[in-house]
Parts: sequence; C-alpha cells; structure tokens
Amino acid sequence: MIKANTSKIKQLLKQYNTKQKDIAAFLGVSAQFVNQVINGKRSTARVMQAIAFFTNRQISELWLDEE
Repeated sequence: MIKANTSKIKQLLKQYNTKQKDIAAFLGVSAQFVNQVINGKRSTARVMQAIAFFTNRQISELWLDEE
C-alpha cells in the first residue's frame, strides 16, 4: 500500500503557488481526482508523477511504500 504524505504535498503546492486544479487541467482529469490521490484515496502513477513534477520532488519523497 502506498501512503501519501498529504501535509507535505499540500505545503509544497502552496510553496510553488500551484493549485490542484492546475495539475488536473494539465493532465485532463478532474480536480477531485487529483485531490483523491493527494489524500491517499486513489493511487495512479500518472497523477503522482505530475504532482512530483509540479513540486520539484521525487515521487518517493511524497509517497511512502508501506507493506
């Protein structure tokens, strides 16, 4: 199971002045879908990679692999 570091993601989005709707528009998905990935309710590599790109981080810094 992959666990999102929700507070860190939200902090970085704010720091980079990026809104969830901006990422959603970039990917052609809904802002709600992006929000679900950030809050750990969904897991999709495409959205996770976009969030990492927009926050200038690696996916491994934002999501923890918990098995």
